[in-house]
Amino acid sequence: MIDRCLCKNRTFAELLDLARAESLSARELADRTGCGKQCGWCVAYLKRVVADGIVDFDQILPREKFD
Repeated sequence: MIDRCLCKNRTFAELLDLARAESLSARELADRTGCGKQCGWCVAYLKRVVADGIVDFDQILPREKFD
């Protein structure tokens, strides 16, 4: 199961709470926490965390970039 940004060791559940509390977009969440800013693998996950509230993933998502 994939449940965190490995570079920053922050769970997607924790990141979702922060995004909701501060009304952050996925990009703003990345800017605020650094998640998605190093290896970039969690960008696709951050987008889904913010958009859909999903915090646990059973598959590796294709790598994405912020628009």
